[in-house]
Amino acid sequence: MNEKELAEKIEQLIVESNLSYAEVKSTLSRILVVYQDKGNNLLNATNIQKVIEAPRFIR
Repeated sequence: MNEKELAEKIEQLIVESNLSYAEVKSTLSRILVVYQDKGNNLLNATNIQKVIEAPRFIR
């Protein structure tokens, strides 16, 4: 699955959920915070030398 397919799948689930705008926004925010926290935990546990070697931008 690629990013576009994931976005389409998420959008489909949102439309089918029949939730309010606020509920959808809250749910997406919660998911984002969870993954940001997990990413920060991984990075915080990484040796600084590995962090220095990593490129600044990856896309």
